[in-house]
Amino acid sequence: MNANRFFYSIAETLSRALPRRACYALADACAHLYHALLFRDRALVEFNLARALGDSDEVRPAVKRLVRAYARYLVDLFYSDRLSEAFIRDKVRFKGLENLRAALERGRGAILISGHVGHWELAGMILAKLGFLMHIIALKHRHPRVEAVFQARRRKSGVGVILTGSSLKECYRVLRRGEVLGLNVDRLYGGTGERVRFFGTDTLFPSGVNRLAAACGSPVLPMFFFMRDNGAFEFEILPPLDTTSGGRPLQDFAKLLERRIRQRPEQWFVFQRFTDKPLWPL
Repeated sequence: MNANRFFYSIAETLSRALPRRACYALADACAHLYHALLFRDRALVEFNLARALGDSDEVRPAVKRLVRAYARYLVDLFYSDRLSEAFIRDKVRFKGLENLRAALERGRGAILISGHVGHWELAGMILAKLGFLMHIIALKHRHPRVEAVFQARRRKSGVGVILTGSSLKECYRVLRRGEVLGLNVDRLYGGTGERVRFFGTDTLFPSGVNRLAAACGSPVLPMFFFMRDNGAFEFEILPPLDTTSGGRPLQDFAKLLERRIRQRPEQWFVFQRFTDKPLWPL
């Protein structure tokens, strides 16, 4: 998003001075002004949401809500260094956490896959706080200050980071130790891809997921983590996808992701046309 540094600066300043609810209110006001005056990615986001929602009157209001939701995403990112058991107990509603525990009992680790929808960063931090040995595959931001924000909060929460484009050896080590590897698979940033049908378009999702699952015998579980307007969250982990020779786990996930995006279009944070080759670094 072209305004990354703008939003990060606002969120960082507010989070140091205000309680979370007050920071939400100010972030909402900033998002309103930004959407009205500065939002240069409007046409790109409208393109994506039109594919999700159809060419309807819902698209433009959803774009405005998306800018607001992204501002709150950043507020929660900055407050994530204060995650506590009490916060998780009071603010997070879990569904399917037993699916992850059951997968790990097999002793071959687990691969959690999600997309750029909801607050995927906070999801990994919460799992780490709950005691799961959590690692994520992440992009390196081109702005050092933005990168430092993410890395500091990941480290404080106990999340290990494997940068996109680095060797897959560390991913294999994580899974063979019986730990959790998380990644977003709706954008192909380098490497090889598998063609899936996504919102009526042939799109490449990273095929490394299939290789990791096959080599380590690790189950692949879809995960979604959505923000709610009242400051709470919904955390969903689904049962493992079919990774046998006859299965197409990435295509199955694409269908799940379509449904979740249609349910929460304002939390689909992709600021390029999803049909275009992703820009990297961000």
